[in-house]
Amino acid sequence: WMLSDGAISRIEGGILLGLFVVYTLALIFVRGSGTESVPSEVDESDTQASYPWLRTLAGSAAIAIAANLVIYGANGLATRFGLDDGFVGIVILALGTSLPELAAGVASARKGQAEIGLGNVVGSNVFNTLAVMGIAALVAPFGLTDLTPEESEAWHLSLSQAHARDLPINLCFALALILGPPIFRGRAARPRAGLLFGAWLAYVVYIAL
Repeated sequence: WMLSDGAISRIEGGILLGLFVVYTLALIFVRGSGTESVPSEVDESDTQASYPWLRTLAGSAAIAIAANLVIYGANGLATRFGLDDGFVGIVILALGTSLPELAAGVASARKGQAEIGLGNVVGSNVFNTLAVMGIAALVAPFGLTDLTPEESEAWHLSLSQAHARDLPINLCFALALILGPPIFRGRAARPRAGLLFGAWLAYVVYIAL
């Protein structure tokens, strides 16, 4: 809806960021006080690690450094092979910046804490949509800067593709996650996971072609 006019203004960026603040406060006050016990199969040493805040900050710093390296490398690939900016963002950058979610998801599943992995993925999507887009629009509004005719044409082409292809597919993936368990109740989990991963690969091949 905000991109219907081809731009995200600072006011709209502020609205997105405000929604993120409201969402985060709601999580803190509604779901922040956890009462569930640690699963018996989880190593208690993992829940009593020394200096947890230091480890969290160190891991966050490593992610920030790695994200910058991914962006630098993606720009190099785009320049060397003449890749479309939209493809670089949707596939290469998205894959690189989602590696922390993948690592956290695998680690949490192996430790019997699947809810942490799922929450990580859902939380990342909410953060990217509301906070990242909001802050970025506050710094430099999308589509409202002085663009050359070529840049303007590329921007509107990317926007039309997002409206017609990427956002509907994103919605379909979200609905599959929500509706999948009731529909396929009792079926093995790995085939369902393979179906999702195969659908993503098909999407990547489609936009590449």
